[in-house]
Amino acid sequence: GTNPTPGAAATALATAGSAAIPHLLDATQNDHWWIRAVATGILARMGTEAEEAIPSLWTAVQDDHWWVRRNAAEAFGMIGVYTTELVTEMKKCIQDDDYRVRRNAAITLAKIGAEADEAVSDISTLLTDENRYNRFYGTLALRRINTRKANQTLLDFLFEARWCALTNSRDMY
Repeated sequence: GTNPTPGAAATALATAGSAAIPHLLDATQNDHWWIRAVATGILARMGTEAEEAIPSLWTAVQDDHWWVRRNAAEAFGMIGVYTTELVTEMKKCIQDDDYRVRRNAAITLAKIGAEADEAVSDISTLLTDENRYNRFYGTLALRRINTRKANQTLLDFLFEARWCALTNSRDMY
């Protein structure tokens, strides 16, 4: 899991196209998290060509290892088959303990757009996430969902955000 060579070599499989998919699907079931993570990441890079991997991604997005879950959340967004079940699953990922999983779930929900409106309250939790990038991706998701509820949530947050929490009597700038 620390040598980047296998991951880089495996990434080349993304260009192999559909011929590689059966092997990658087998690898998503491997006992070692690193192999599952790399296989899931390659499927993500394949984009729409990896649509047949969606059943395996449902398992991967619930994996014990954060890296596998992170790659699965990304893969859903890259493959681009958006369903209500996916929105529900990404809502769960927004609550994940790992910030990278939360980030990729927000990016996938942003790609879904208005059809992800039911996730707005979940996404709003990212607006105060400990990770500043997740706060950005939460605002991006709300902007791209672009429904009345998403826009109101975003505007309410931005109005309050204009008050700098870092400014105090000792450091006014």
